[in-house]
Amino acid sequence: MEIIQGERKEAERKAADAIAAEINNLLTLQDTVTLGLVGGTSVAGVYDWLKETVVEWKNVQVFLVDERMVDIDDDESNFKLIRTSFTHDLVTTGKMPQKNIHPFIYSSELKDLGLVKYLRKIEDIGKKYDVIVVSAGEDGHIGALFPRHHSLASDAECLLVMDDSPKPPALRLTISREMVLRSKVGFVLFFGSGKKDAYAAFSNLDTKIADCPASLLHHLPKAYAVTDLS
Repeated sequence: MEIIQGERKEAERKAADAIAAEINNLLTLQDTVTLGLVGGTSVAGVYDWLKETVVEWKNVQVFLVDERMVDIDDDESNFKLIRTSFTHDLVTTGKMPQKNIHPFIYSSELKDLGLVKYLRKIEDIGKKYDVIVVSAGEDGHIGALFPRHHSLASDAECLLVMDDSPKPPALRLTISREMVLRSKVGFVLFFGSGKKDAYAAFSNLDTKIADCPASLLHHLPKAYAVTDLS
C-alpha cells in the first residue's frame, strides 16, 4: 500500500498523477485499460486534475463502481458528476470517444432495472476493472459495500443491486466484493476530518474487512491510499 498524503489540493494532484501513471503502465502491457469510477464530492477534485494528465484516453474504457438508481441527469447520479468533472472535457476535446464511456442506465420499467444490460458489458471486459478509484465513507464503506451489511457479504461475481442501502438513497447498484478483488490497481480516498476514524481503521492491518470495507484494497496487487489527514 502506497500512501499519498498532504494538503487536499496537493494530494488530489498527486493522486491524479499516480492514476495516470498506472494507466500508462498498463497500456504498455495491454491494448486497453478499464477504469472503474465513483461519484461524490470527494473525487471531483481528483477528476479535475486527471483530465489534464497525459494519457492515451482513446484506449481507456470508463465504467461505474457504483450508482444510485436515478436518471443519469439527476443531481444524485454518480455518472453525472463523473461526466461533468471528467469525461465531458475529454470527449469535447477529442481525447476520448463517447463510446468509451459506459454509464449504468436505470430503468424503473424493467424488472431487472437495467442490471442485465450492464452486466453484459462487464462480462465483455472479463468481469473486472483494471483500475478502480473509490472514496471511503465515514464508516469505511466503498462503492455501496457497507460494513456488516449483506452487500459486503454477497458472493455475487460482478454486480449486485440493493434496496436497503444504509446510506440514502436505498436503491443502489454496486460492484461486488469479488469484483473489487479482481482489480489490478486501486485508489481509495480519505478526505476531511469526518474520515479520520475510517482512515485509522483502514490503516490498522488487523481491522476486519467486515468492519471497514475499504480494507479490501489491501488485498489488491497494488493500491494507494490518498488523504489530507495526518
